Amino acid sequence: MVKAEDLVGKSYGEANALTGLEFNLRDHNTDHHLIQDLAQAETYLGIAETAAALTAAGMISAATFGALTKDLGVELPDIVMENAEAQYDEAEFVTYRITSDAQKQCLPTISGDHLAWASEDGSITVLNIYTGNKQTIPANIELNDGDFDLSEKYLVYSNWNETIDRSLIIYYNLTKTPWEKNTIEVGGLVREIAINEENLAINSYTGDNNFYIINLKTEDERDIADPYPYDNYRYMPDIWSDKVVYEIEGYFAPTNSIYYYDLDTNEEIVVFSESQHSAYEPAIWQNKIVYYLDIADHESEEGIYVYDTTYERTTQIIGDTASISAFPKIHDYNVVYSIQEKVSFYNLNSTYDYFLTEVISDYTGAGITSPSPKADIWGSNIIYVSGGDVYLTNIQGLDLSNIGKKVPNDRSKDDPQTNNSDVKPSELTIEDLIKWYAPNYLFSQDEKYYPTNPYADDSDVTNNALNWQKGDFPNNETIYYAVTDYSNKISTEHPKGFKVIQYWSYYVYNDWGADEHEYDWEVIHKWVDNKSGEVFHTSASMHFWDNNYQENIDTFWVEGGGHGTSKDLFMLDHIEMPINYGSKSLFGNSYELHPLEDLLKYNASDFWGERGKFPTDQERFKDPDNAIRLNPTRGVLTQVTIKNSPELYVVDSAGRTTGLKNGKIVESIPNSKYFPREEKIIILGNEHPAIINLKGTADENYTLAVKTVTGDKEDVRFENNSIKKGETTKLRFSDLQKDESKNNLQNNQTNYPLVAAIGGAVASAIGLTAYRKKQQSKLTRFRR
Repeated sequence: MVKAEDLVGKSYGEANALTGLEFNLRDHNTDHHLIQDLAQAETYLGIAETAAALTAAGMISAATFGALTKDLGVELPDIVMENAEAQYDEAEFVTYRITSDAQKQCLPTISGDHLAWASEDGSITVLNIYTGNKQTIPANIELNDGDFDLSEKYLVYSNWNETIDRSLIIYYNLTKTPWEKNTIEVGGLVREIAINEENLAINSYTGDNNFYIINLKTEDERDIADPYPYDNYRYMPDIWSDKVVYEIEGYFAPTNSIYYYDLDTNEEIVVFSESQHSAYEPAIWQNKIVYYLDIADHESEEGIYVYDTTYERTTQIIGDTASISAFPKIHDYNVVYSIQEKVSFYNLNSTYDYFLTEVISDYTGAGITSPSPKADIWGSNIIYVSGGDVYLTNIQGLDLSNIGKKVPNDRSKDDPQTNNSDVKPSELTIEDLIKWYAPNYLFSQDEKYYPTNPYADDSDVTNNALNWQKGDFPNNETIYYAVTDYSNKISTEHPKGFKVIQYWSYYVYNDWGADEHEYDWEVIHKWVDNKSGEVFHTSASMHFWDNNYQENIDTFWVEGGGHGTSKDLFMLDHIEMPINYGSKSLFGNSYELHPLEDLLKYNASDFWGERGKFPTDQERFKDPDNAIRLNPTRGVLTQVTIKNSPELYVVDSAGRTTGLKNGKIVESIPNSKYFPREEKIIILGNEHPAIINLKGTADENYTLAVKTVTGDKEDVRFENNSIKKGETTKLRFSDLQKDESKNNLQNNQTNYPLVAAIGGAVASAIGLTAYRKKQQSKLTRFRR
């Protein structure tokens, strides 16, 4: 084992070779930089080992960990992560289509939980990806670059008022309910705006060429224009914290320069300025400024550059831009840019450049004079416009532990789906609590059925599935609720008792492999403390059991075809849900909520549901606390997977078969399904498969794995062997080798109590820091 003292005096390249860790650390400038002392050596080992542990646990990517070291106060010279390219797997990218109307959209921007875009009628739409709330403002902007901007707190835009010969700066406080609108008058024509936190940067096209910084909280103005206005025009601003970056166009000089202004020191500092070449489109995040350099006579120098304000150094990250503006944007060490109708991103930590998508820029007749920038980024979320529609891509996949989290004191009493930190759950009525905690549902891309009103078409439910399949069933997205009162269950934890809110969803058909039936009911329960109004337990129905979580869960995956619900991609412990990344979501404020008793006026026995009973006849409806929370029951769940190409099918004790047999998919075992892409079989039942059959499709080695979960125990077995083409092998479950290292483990989606030795000291809470970083990329899915 390599010790810290062994690394003192070694270069980081040599240290990488000695440790042999998967995620190698290197100095950004040179791999020959030496580890100076024991403290730096301990730091190296702590970071490297923790990075390996975190990434192995799936908690954080290598690139994000590189950024995380800065939060922890690491003093090494610009340590970054290598091999982060592997973390950007194309399969992890998920793209959502946000708009699909007749209007053409442009000028996409994103900040925190909000994204916004302009439409050809001059309106601005703001969508909260945290709650799903969407609002359109008739802003009457002129659809030029910089006409409006967005921060985590404010939407701001400008309108020219010819009557008073001044511009109106209009801004909305998005944290208020309803949004609080304010107006500031500014002399001259304002065409470009940038905002971050409370500070707003604007330029005013007047004879004096004013360049203002306005604090929206205090409305204080600071004019930072040059005292000789005709010499230099400042425009295209971007702002982050105490730094404002912008272009300067010399009145007498043919080139554009990039400068930034430090609001703390009142200094204007050059980023790029040459007499022969021009730089454009600056953007800033923390201490990084990106811009595009156009050097027509030196193509090798043309491209996108990043300037580090701390070290005062410039690095070219993208070259060969074919003399076309790139419109770079930056956030969280990722740069997004668009060149020749292509959107790409570049990770500064890994130097990984990835082409994301081609876009269509068709604004014919839309009145859009300048449709760029075509893309913007915040965290791992990228927004862009293609073909007049808005799209959103998450470049690191979904972090399901954070997805759709709703902080209870961030909702208002009047509109429980919007943010207002002044209202507490204990102040809400039961009607508001029902809306407040209404869950979000994420559906598989191949899902055919969605929650609906069983009587949306007519009073006859016997033809629901047929009408749905024919397209004759109106898709009234509906969730039914009921409340069970436990005010009599008084305890130290719940001095006023509690209540359980039940959210029932009705699907006209269940289509999950061999498990097919009409009238499919699923339910999510939430236990709400009567004193605090907060949820302390959540359950979600999943076939023969209910998934239990000792916290409030707001967003759930819906199993494709089977409609079981889970907060993450796991049906039960290590058994993955069959999910094909989604095409549709139902947010808690987007569907109709009706009391379940509305259905009791009909003949409920006509559609009893999966468990043979209408919800009101089920124990989990009558007494959910006893039936679910206090007595959790789980069925037997088996997953069989094969690596490499042998055909795989299993046979149960009754001789029924599920899997791939002679090139055909067979699913005769009840409650079973075969997934050809993953070469995986899932069986819901009370027994292990009796026989596992393999048929060779080539001469090769294979790995067979069988996981069975019963209650809170997991049994993992495997077989590593070889098979010849055409050969058949029968294996008994009881003969497979047990993997003792993995048995009886619980769901590994929980955080691990990892501790890293950073700089000779102990930095516990690294998981909390990782969680804070991930909070920047909360995401809920949108209709595709």
